[in-house]
Amino acid sequence: MKRIAILSTAVLLLAASALLAQDQPPSDPLPEVTPDTSAPTAVPLSIEATEALPILVSARNDLELLADQAVGAGQRPAGWSGSVDVGDPNLPLFVRLDLENLAGTVLGAEVRPDGWFGVVASSPLAIARDIRHDLELLGDIVVGASTLRPGNWVGDDPIMRCNRATQALVPLLERGGFSLNVDFTQPTYCREIEVQASRWVETQIIQPPIPVSAGAPLPNLAGIAQPYLTETPFVVAFHDTNARRRAGVLPVGTGFRTLSRSAVDFSNMMLISGEGFTLFVDYTTTPVSHAEFEALPPVSLGASTDCSAAWCAQ
Repeated sequence: MKRIAILSTAVLLLAASALLAQDQPPSDPLPEVTPDTSAPTAVPLSIEATEALPILVSARNDLELLADQAVGAGQRPAGWSGSVDVGDPNLPLFVRLDLENLAGTVLGAEVRPDGWFGVVASSPLAIARDIRHDLELLGDIVVGASTLRPGNWVGDDPIMRCNRATQALVPLLERGGFSLNVDFTQPTYCREIEVQASRWVETQIIQPPIPVSAGAPLPNLAGIAQPYLTETPFVVAFHDTNARRRAGVLPVGTGFRTLSRSAVDFSNMMLISGEGFTLFVDYTTTPVSHAEFEALPPVSLGASTDCSAAWCAQ
């Protein structure tokens, strides 16, 4: 009987609870959760920044190699980021800061090599080139030579070691037909690039060759400033491209300008004109570069020559 009484009490309690639940007002619905759209999203790289990535990636690789040699493998100056995130628009900033950090550690906080570009606001490609330029300067100091680098060094286009004007103007001139003929193993190649580019601009843009019609007399250029001067006593002039009719030897310091070149394959003969002469010479005996020679128009058929200067053979 006692067990029955306990069960009856439990049933009554459950029933009472059910009735109470029915009398309670419905609970308020849960509030809707709104997504947080204020969180920062990844910024895609611009096309210009993407074009600069190969230069930055190779610079980061070489910067780490240089840091290994300068401060020790696995050791880095305080504040080193080491960022290699190619999707981060700030990658150029991080690489530049690490480069400046290493330069400060090696040379001193306020000391930089001659020719150091530093931070210059420009296009992404120019900024990447500036980083490579300064990295190579620092490499010269850390390694002790411009021709030696740590193992696995990637490097980049050697023209990036030249000044900013040369780096910017050479690609522009190449669109117009200019081509370099430089030995990049020579320590003075940047100077040679400047000379070749300047001569090309002078002879092809500032004062281009005057076209000569077949059989027409060549213009008298006496008194007009000549862009070239003979530098050796070995500039022999001829009346023909076959070098059979010798005209004489141009004295050192004789001014001349280029007119055209031989149309025969493998011929080095070009037509030049100066005060009292219009003759053919071997361009390799003159200051004219290979690129400038190749840019000359082919000599016109029947073009005439003359030589009335004091040095002309009588």
